[in-house]
Amino acid sequence: MGLEEVTAEEIGVFLLPGGDLEPWANHLPLQKLLRELIFRNKVVAGICSAAELVKAAHQAARGPDGAEPAIVRNGVEIAGNIVTAPPHKYVDFAIELGRVLDIYKDDDDFEETIRFFKKFEAE
Repeated sequence: MGLEEVTAEEIGVFLLPGGDLEPWANHLPLQKLLRELIFRNKVVAGICSAAELVKAAHQAARGPDGAEPAIVRNGVEIAGNIVTAPPHKYVDFAIELGRVLDIYKDDDDFEETIRFFKKFEAE
């Protein structure tokens, strides 16, 4: 299935990994889908080089004055349902994306995730 065949209604979370995104930088179907997802308040996340692609789509979807201001937590930028991070923050990126998606059962579950994935502590 190509991007042209996917609709924003079908997507709950859209995650773009990094890597060489030059071929995607001007890919109109991807840009259109990203803007539509952001317009519909879907969770959109990008790490590494994809962070800039997601930020540009956020700006395009919301306009120069309409984009939510980002907060930075542990090196990860969160602007509403938009989550972006540099490559070396991959663990924090996943943890913060989990917060945005509300996947943690409670504070203990959240802290256990941090202990295991960030501090490498076994139970």
